[in-house]
Amino acid sequence: MKSILPLMSIAVIIVAIGIVWILVKAEDRMFTEEIENIPPSPEASVCTKDTDCPSNFACMQTCGPPVLQYPDDTPPKYFCQPKGYVQNCPICLAKHTLIDTPQGAVAVEDLQKGAPIWTVTSSGTRVVEKISQVSKVAVPSDHKMVKFMVEDGRILIVSPGHPTIDGRTVGNLAVGDEYDGSRVISADRISYDDGYTYDILPSGETGFYFANGILVGSTLH
Repeated sequence: MKSILPLMSIAVIIVAIGIVWILVKAEDRMFTEEIENIPPSPEASVCTKDTDCPSNFACMQTCGPPVLQYPDDTPPKYFCQPKGYVQNCPICLAKHTLIDTPQGAVAVEDLQKGAPIWTVTSSGTRVVEKISQVSKVAVPSDHKMVKFMVEDGRILIVSPGHPTIDGRTVGNLAVGDEYDGSRVISADRISYDDGYTYDILPSGETGFYFANGILVGSTLH
């Protein structure tokens, strides 16, 4: 009788492991089926209101194309996206941001490819280069920007994902952080309803440029 008990215990353990394995596989299958039911591409889920979308999805306006095809001002379309989905775009400057050029400060939306612009070398020397790329990106109606200010009074409004000169993004700047020879005293998320954001890329070693007097990186490459 004593020799039978260990065998029975082993059998019970084996059965329990088998049951757990079956349950795990069943859960995996359900998860896979759930993923497969998600629309495979935005084109398959165009919408005009939330009720056009599957359960747990919302009708959201998407970002526009990376570079606007002039003169097409068609607003971004609406697609079904999972509720809580955060779009990682656009990552550019607000309209009317002033860019430092040899001719003075020029609004970013008025700059053209080939125009001269102030940038810096990898050693930090301020030099004149030419603009190699420009972009204009349509934004969703609920897009948020970061309005940040440094101690010397310079202020910039830019998308949270825009690159800084030290390997971060603007959305990661916090009050007290040192930046571009000064210190951040405010960094707030604000609504933005101008329809488009803008960016440029200077030629040269860094691709940095001065926006409202603040040195920033570029989203373009």
